[in-house]
Amino acid sequence: MREKGILFITNLELWSITKGGGATSLATTINFYLDNGYAVYVITGNKVNWDQLKGKEGILIKEFDCPWFKKLFRLKKIGFLAKALWWLWFQVAAFWLAVPLLRKKKIYWVYGYELMGVPVAYLLAKLFKLKSVSRFQGSTLGFFIGRPLWQVRAWDHILALKTPTDLMIMTNDGQREDQVLAKIKAKPKRFCFWQNGVNKDMFIPNFNREEFLTRLGISPDKFVILTVSRLHKWKRVDRIINALPEIVKQCRQVQLLVVGDGELRTSLEALVDRLKIREYVKFAGSVPQVEVKEYLNAADLFVSLYDSSNVGNPLLEAMSCGKCILTLNNGTTGQIIKNYENGILLEMDQLKDLPKYVLELINNKDLREKLGKAAKEYAEKNFWTWEERMQAEINQLNLLLKE
Repeated sequence: MREKGILFITNLELWSITKGGGATSLATTINFYLDNGYAVYVITGNKVNWDQLKGKEGILIKEFDCPWFKKLFRLKKIGFLAKALWWLWFQVAAFWLAVPLLRKKKIYWVYGYELMGVPVAYLLAKLFKLKSVSRFQGSTLGFFIGRPLWQVRAWDHILALKTPTDLMIMTNDGQREDQVLAKIKAKPKRFCFWQNGVNKDMFIPNFNREEFLTRLGISPDKFVILTVSRLHKWKRVDRIINALPEIVKQCRQVQLLVVGDGELRTSLEALVDRLKIREYVKFAGSVPQVEVKEYLNAADLFVSLYDSSNVGNPLLEAMSCGKCILTLNNGTTGQIIKNYENGILLEMDQLKDLPKYVLELINNKDLREKLGKAAKEYAEKNFWTWEERMQAEINQLNLLLKE
């Protein structure tokens, strides 16, 4: 018998790319509550990838969506208005679906997951005298602050972040979200600023690299450079692609392996063709999360060159696998990666020399192994497992009930 219920309200897909692929946070969170005996109710304005939870014992999912309307978001002239109208409809629809659940079910917390879910979750919790939780997978608001009309352009971010829920959980992904909250004068009643957990089984002892690469059609003799991310403009996978022609001039035994999918895939593939490096680049597309660890274990070098912080789960997982890391010193990345100690940490003005640093690592196996070993040791000492991260969250939710 599941005695305690929790209502999630979100506009996100269960998986950010495809079923089982992309960011793990939402799926991991819901599954942890289910596995620990909670009754889970979900109201979502996105019908993508939720099928795998339907029929699972202990969960009830209420969905609504309007895919054709969401296509309007991409149109420059009306995209802003379309998003605002969808936000308003989401609040109304989620409220309408939640009220019967809150009247009939034994729910203790209303949990707004990301921007759209937070305002309506807070309102419902107030009306039904329950505890409210807001959860954010980081925040991009820092990109907007200081730009023309930033408070108008990012009104939904500001509204959600300033909603005074009983508990705010913010992922520390290196974008200094704690400072962003201070700038907009958000004052959470209780605030948890946590890094995501990392699956403890990412490293595979005695991994058969040769068999895995052969299965992908890649020669085991190749030096494998790996990127793992959604193919979005600020992830900047183009940076390593643009560096590749200079790299292959001096080392042809190189293979860039791009794991992930997204709106920029077509343009990135076109860039590869323009640079005439198709034979050196393989786009793996969206890979189920359970298989990502194989790609990580097969890599010789992990590269992350985001415009913002690089402290996302792919980098944390690569460190846990003992991979040599090459990344950029932005956000709080430098608090985790120490240059030439447990990775290579480039400044933005060093990007022009990216081929030089990659070639240094290709030609210096001892350095790669030293940096990879140090990265793994750092991960083992400092990173939470997902079980530890989620248990800390459950402890906080239970504390709310005692207040």
